[in-house]
Amino acid sequence: MTERGGSRVHERWARLRFSIIGALLAAPPAKGALRAALQQLAAREWRHPSTGAPVRFGVSTLERWFSAEQIVLRSQGTRMIELSLMINNSAGTDESKVSA
Repeated sequence: MTERGGSRVHERWARLRFSIIGALLAAPPAKGALRAALQQLAAREWRHPSTGAPVRFGVSTLERWFSAEQIVLRSQGTRMIELSLMINNSAGTDESKVSA
């Protein structure tokens, strides 16, 4: 489904979610300060990705988005570590001299 600006609705929602919680992911608040940071974000108005109307999101919604993104980032980090281990295990071998 393509609307305004030629991008898909779910892509615009994803960009909005990331623009709201991205700073928390890049620089997580100190222990015990996440709730206050989420409350500050919940107090702000944002632009609805489809209508452009002002919209606000509750702390629980922002908390759910933050947690979901952390899980995704952790799983991607794990995949990167696994990939680097695979690369490191083959380091120093000359693949052209390995007999099959």
